[in-house]
Amino acid sequence: MSAAVRHGYSFWVVIADLDNFKAVNDTYGHDAGDTVLKEFAEILKRSVRSSDICGRTGGEEFIMIFTHADECNVGIIVARVLRKLREHGFSFGTKTVQVTASFGIAGYQGKGLPEFAKLINQADAALYVAKRGGRNRIEVTPTIQA
Repeated sequence: MSAAVRHGYSFWVVIADLDNFKAVNDTYGHDAGDTVLKEFAEILKRSVRSSDICGRTGGEEFIMIFTHADECNVGIIVARVLRKLREHGFSFGTKTVQVTASFGIAGYQGKGLPEFAKLINQADAALYVAKRGGRNRIEVTPTIQA
């Protein structure tokens, strides 16, 4: 974040949460849940630039961090991840299951340095708006301008 401030480029935090993940574990077992987590992680890795950061933060929640991108480009990348996930069939024995995710996006552009925790909280709040709005969607908070 300090480099983003020093050089004036953007910094974006995206939180992704797999929708109804507990139902996968409860219906198909924890091995199936592990498969969903691993395959979603692969979708993330194949969808972002090598300079972007992606990781699992716990449970069925993931984080992505982007720099040097505007809101439109971040939105395109996240929409690509969502589309690939929607199109991906997860096979468990004779069943093929579709899994979706909800995404919250928060960004920063400017000279002052916001706390990383503030961006996380804003992305998390946007994620919950997406969840309450029906899941399987993307929500963006206004960019912090400093």
